[in-house]
Amino acid sequence: MVYANPEMTSIQVPDNSSGDEAFVSYKDGREVSSYTNGELANHARTLWDSHFKSSDNLHPMFMSVNLETPLAFTAFLANNANHHKVFIPSTFNMSKILNSFKTQNPDTVVVDQEFYELDVPLSRGQDIEELNKRVKNIVVSSSSGSKPGRSHLFQGAASAYDPYKLGSL
Repeated sequence: MVYANPEMTSIQVPDNSSGDEAFVSYKDGREVSSYTNGELANHARTLWDSHFKSSDNLHPMFMSVNLETPLAFTAFLANNANHHKVFIPSTFNMSKILNSFKTQNPDTVVVDQEFYELDVPLSRGQDIEELNKRVKNIVVSSSSGSKPGRSHLFQGAASAYDPYKLGSL
């Protein structure tokens, strides 16, 4: 692969091997993990097979986690490599995010633990339940290292992952 016509430039994309370091994560100013291309690709394949493969291709996978973590990156990579759409909201406003479910209608979500455990105002309980009734697969990013508690938003089965480690809790 080249950046430009080879007759016009000698600049090329460097070779990439599965053993090359590809991703380094920091938390509170300290390195917490680093992964090679191969490790990231293998984890993306595992996520695809265990969570995303059965998803409806007509509706995007909903993701509201930090893309700068290995979990989010491999979830994005898994869906992208398999030509499945991903919806990432452009806001932190919970009301707007929850209302986007009406449009996106996802059956699979990747969310952080705080979003998963969010208390729903009683006045919106029925509304929220209707918006999220289609969600069956939930991947929860748990930076606390603990399994998530009860969700008032989602009724499907949840799988918890440390966002900085490649593996479930």
